[in-house]
Amino acid sequence: MKTLRLLSGMTVALLVAVSGCSDDEDSGGSGGTAGSGGTAGAGGTAGGGTGGTAGAGTGGTAGAGTGGTAGAGTGGSAGASGSAGAGGSAGATGLSCAAYCTTIMTNCANENAQYASEAVCLKVCESFPAGTATDTSGNTLGCRLYHAGAALGTPADATLHCPHAGPAGDVLCGSNCEGYCNIMVDYCPGEYSGGETECLNECGNFNDPNNTHFTTAETSGDTVQCRIYHASVASENSAAGLTHCPHAGVNPTDFCL
Repeated sequence: MKTLRLLSGMTVALLVAVSGCSDDEDSGGSGGTAGSGGTAGAGGTAGGGTGGTAGAGTGGTAGAGTGGTAGAGTGGSAGASGSAGAGGSAGATGLSCAAYCTTIMTNCANENAQYASEAVCLKVCESFPAGTATDTSGNTLGCRLYHAGAALGTPADATLHCPHAGPAGDVLCGSNCEGYCNIMVDYCPGEYSGGETECLNECGNFNDPNNTHFTTAETSGDTVQCRIYHASVASENSAAGLTHCPHAGVNPTDFCL
């Protein structure tokens, strides 16, 4: 009886052991849980950012990081260019009354003087057409400036060039009548109501208008040169105009008779 119980116990133990082996062979063990996929790397900031590194999850599918899109900067608008500044009158041609008067007052003095004073020169100069700095002839400031410079040198140079450089022009820098009418139309307009045309017509009737060189010594006589002197002095101011314009007109009240 004791032996039977022992056998029965061993049998049960053996059956249990065999049953355990059979279970290991027939049923698979539970696999590990798939790892979570890695978080996609954040794209770089604009301007070429580097994509994030893909996370390597165990058993999971790797997340693909997306690269950032390069940002395209917008260029600023072009600034508007400034307007061109307006050129000065005589200064636009490289000429100036100041340069002219300094030159002629220095180089044409005494018996060759062309103006009673620098102040008179500056006023008369405003009546000249500007011309260009290369002028050597014609009724222009440019021509007069050239001859004022050429007067520097010998006494003969001054005698030759100063009348061309002065207000009259002395045929080369305009006719004496053109020089005379430049001044009269601007500073004694009441003497010629018809303007420059009337002035030039009347001047042609004066005694030998182009046969005498002008200097400031021409203060009397029925000539265009006398009239140029008084017209020049009349330009200085209104008081001088009241005194000298009547002397310079077609029918002078005094001096140029």
